[in-house]
Amino acid sequence: MKIIKPSFVVHYDAPVNYDCVKLIEQGGRICYQSNWRVTDGSAIPFTKMLVDRGHTSALEHGAVYIEATSKASHRLGWGKVAAMASSPHTKTVEHKGGVRLYTNFRVIQQYAPAIFEVMIEKKELPLGLEFFEPKAGDIYRRLTVSIVCDRGISHEIVRNRDGSFSQESTRFCNYAKDQFGNEITVIKPLFWQEEDPRYGVWRDACEYAERAYFKLRDLDIAAGRKEANAQANRSVLPNSLKTEILCTYDLVGWDFFMYLRTSTGAHPQMREITCPMYSELQEKMLSEAWGSRQSHHPKNWLA
Repeated sequence: MKIIKPSFVVHYDAPVNYDCVKLIEQGGRICYQSNWRVTDGSAIPFTKMLVDRGHTSALEHGAVYIEATSKASHRLGWGKVAAMASSPHTKTVEHKGGVRLYTNFRVIQQYAPAIFEVMIEKKELPLGLEFFEPKAGDIYRRLTVSIVCDRGISHEIVRNRDGSFSQESTRFCNYAKDQFGNEITVIKPLFWQEEDPRYGVWRDACEYAERAYFKLRDLDIAAGRKEANAQANRSVLPNSLKTEILCTYDLVGWDFFMYLRTSTGAHPQMREITCPMYSELQEKMLSEAWGSRQSHHPKNWLA
C-alpha cells in the first residue's frame, strides 16, 4: 500500500478553441488512468469516440471562446448563436456591436454541430464568427485544475454544481494490475502524526481493506474469471483511497468554490488543498473575480 499527500496542479496554459480537444482527452483518460496512451494525434479520435458513445461530459473541459458579429447570420444564423448563448454553461458579453461567447465544447457539440465539425477538422469558422482568447484575468475565462485527494473529499468537490468534472473511476481502474503497482494508494490524513496510535489504527484499516480487495481478486480468478471484477471488488476500498479529479470553472466559479471550501467550517482536508490553491491563484492571476463572492480571506491554511 502506498501512502501519499494530497496535491493539485493548475493548468494555466491549457489549450483552448481548436486545440481544446487535448484537455478533453486528458479529462477522459483520467477516468481510466490511461494517460500513457496519449500521442500527438490521439486527441481528436478520442474526442470523437466520446461523442459516439454519448460520454460527452469530458467535452466540458474544452474551453471555446467565440465572437459573433451580425455577419454570422449569413451562413450560420443568429438562432444557433442564441442557442449556444442560452446554455447555462455559456457566459455572454457584448463586444463591438456583436457578442462574445465564453463556453465549452459540449455546448458546441449539442447546439451547433456544424461548428463542432469545423473545429474537429480545424477548418475555417463560418462568416461572422471568429475565435478569441480572453485575457488571463478575464472573470469568465475557464480554468482547469487537477486535484489528487481522497474519495471523501472528491465527493464534496463534485457537489459544486457549476463545475465540470472528470474523475478516476474505481469501476474501471483495477488496482490489482501492474499499471497501479499491484497495490492501492491512499491519502495520508492530516489529523494524526505517524507516532499517534490513531494513525496506526487508520493505517491498519487501510491495509486490511487492501488485503480484502486482493482476496476478492484471487477468488474471482479461482471462480474462472480471467481477471478481477473491479467494479464489484471496489466495495471494500476505504474512504481514504486516492483519486484524481479534473475540475473546470470560470474564474467567478472558482471564486465561489473557494468561498465555500476555504471557510473555517469546511473539512480540514479540503482546506489543506483549497487554501494554498486560492493563494496561488490570487498571486499568479490578477483578476476582478477574486473576492467577488469571498466575504473573508482564508487564514492559517495548512501548507
